[in-house]
Amino acid sequence: LESLPNPSLNLAQICKLDLSNNHLQTIPESLTARLLNLIALDVHSNQIKALPNSIGCLSKLKTLNVSGNFLVSLPKSIQHCRSLEELNANFNILIRLPDSIGFELTNLRKLSVNSNKLISLPVSITHLTSLRVLDARLNCLMIL
Repeated sequence: LESLPNPSLNLAQICKLDLSNNHLQTIPESLTARLLNLIALDVHSNQIKALPNSIGCLSKLKTLNVSGNFLVSLPKSIQHCRSLEELNANFNILIRLPDSIGFELTNLRKLSVNSNKLISLPVSITHLTSLRVLDARLNCLMIL
C-alpha cells in the first residue's frame, strides 16, 4: 500500500486503525480529521516523513505507534491528543520533541523515542506525572 484513498466514507466508528508495514509516505489530513473515535493508530514501518496536523483531532487516541518511519519532528498539534497513554516513535530521525509535550499529555504512561537523533528532551517532560516508562536510549542526548 503506497497511498490511502480519500473516500467520503463515514469513518467515525473506527476505533483501531493498523496501516503498519506498508510504503505510505503521508497520512492525509482529511483522513485523521474524520477518525473521531479512534483509540489506536499504528503506522509503524512505513516511509512517513511528517504526521498531519489533524492528528490533534484524535482526542480519544490512547495508543500511537509511528516507529520505523522518517519523522524529523512531531506536530505541535499532538498536544491535543490528551487521552494519549502510549507514544512509540522509535527508529525515526527525530531531532526534537514538542516543547509542550509534558504540559498537555498528562495521561502519557509510556514514551518510547529510542534510536532517533534527539539532543535533549523538553523540560516539560518533568510534568508527565503519569509516565511510567521513558525509553530514550540510542539518541544523541547531551542534556537531561
